Amino acid sequence: YDLSKSPCAIITFDIKRDKLFMSPNANDVFGFDVINYFDKQEKVEVLSFIHPEDGQKVFNALVNSRIDLSLTNTDVRIATSVDKKKYRRFSVNFLSVIDEGGTPVRYQCFVHRISEQFS
Repeated sequence: YDLSKSPCAIITFDIKRDKLFMSPNANDVFGFDVINYFDKQEKVEVLSFIHPEDGQKVFNALVNSRIDLSLTNTDVRIATSVDKKKYRRFSVNFLSVIDEGGTPVRYQCFVHRISEQFS
């Protein structure tokens, strides 16, 4: 599937290395140079781009994906600029990848933009 013209992006967060990997089209999906922004950060603070009212939903989805070891979906507003003044609505699927001891080592996310509107 060619994601280049799709409103979807794939994001992987490597917990141990504190490193974020994104599909090449992530800049188009989010509306700013998100790849370059996160490449330059010493500490990945992805949740800071989630709308303040949606933070608990994302946290719960991550916890549920870890407990159930299944794909968890939630709709959230994600910032579309570094200044975090505009947000778009996205559907996000989370999947926890765990090691042999049950500790999460990576989160896989499939992010689908469902709104062109800013809020």
